[in-house]
Amino acid sequence: MNRNLHIIDKKSVYGSQYINFLKSLDFDCINDYYDLSQGFGFGKYRELRKKISQYDRVFLHGLDHRIVIFLFFHQPLAKKCNWVTWGADVYYFKMRKKTIRHDIFEMMRKRVILKLKEINSLYPELYSLLEKVYKTKAGYRKSFYPVKKFAVDPSEVPENLKTEEKKIMVGNSGDPANNHQQIFEALRHLKGEKIRIYCPLSYGKLDYIEQVEKKGKEIFQEKFVSLRTTLPFEEYVALLTKIDIGIYNHKRAQAMGNIRLLIHLQKKLFIRNDIVTWRFFEEIGVQVYDVDVIKNMSLDELFENPKEIAEKNQQILAEAFSDERCAELWKDILEN
Repeated sequence: MNRNLHIIDKKSVYGSQYINFLKSLDFDCINDYYDLSQGFGFGKYRELRKKISQYDRVFLHGLDHRIVIFLFFHQPLAKKCNWVTWGADVYYFKMRKKTIRHDIFEMMRKRVILKLKEINSLYPELYSLLEKVYKTKAGYRKSFYPVKKFAVDPSEVPENLKTEEKKIMVGNSGDPANNHQQIFEALRHLKGEKIRIYCPLSYGKLDYIEQVEKKGKEIFQEKFVSLRTTLPFEEYVALLTKIDIGIYNHKRAQAMGNIRLLIHLQKKLFIRNDIVTWRFFEEIGVQVYDVDVIKNMSLDELFENPKEIAEKNQQILAEAFSDERCAELWKDILEN
């Protein structure tokens, strides 16, 4: 029977949902958890080294910089590690600052990634990218995180949330990868219409968040809503029931949790057409729309969302990301 240790942030939404999901299943293996949110530094190295030695495999949920440094100095331990990709951790080589300190850290990452046993990701393309950039020999198996079940029926939005005002969600955080201002410019021609733009900005880079808020208010004035507080999951889902369309202008695979939520709620989605997320949806038959066409769309065109397409999208995604499918993938990974 495999003994698995998951190094994971228990306080994150997806981390806590994943742990609860595994605990609800009867797998033929032991799963224990090391909580990254409790703090982790050099003083914890001896404790973690001893803990890892007690397990057959270790699952790194996100390639946290603290874990990279730890494994760089304990490279034999990396050979029993699976990296469960989160997105930003994959693209660090491209998004990092070009400084000596970041160059050194990237060198450490390369050493660690070369030693890893396996990489788990929703997208085979991300694994292919890691093979190309890091020459990794790690194996690959598909995985995804479960999403908590909804109390909201997408076909029954409360009457008090139904208004003539059209509501748009732009981005998922204050990370510059959201490219908010490009979308604001694409929507500028609609600023006189009955719209309201919501921007989740509860985390990210403060200077960038302030730039986004300034530009949003400059163009859309009182129609721009900055969400600076992290909402409990149930409140966030309730907010999404109000939204008519979601726009995610990331240049890489990101915000999949938000995208899955909105498609479940039968909302219209705009993303870039040059990222793996677009190709993934194409392959499974989910219709999403290209952010590049927004600047040329009228209000009616932008918000047109045929019921048959929205329902089909929801059904396809429900099957692709069902609890049964999720359990099947993780059973194979954790037991074998």
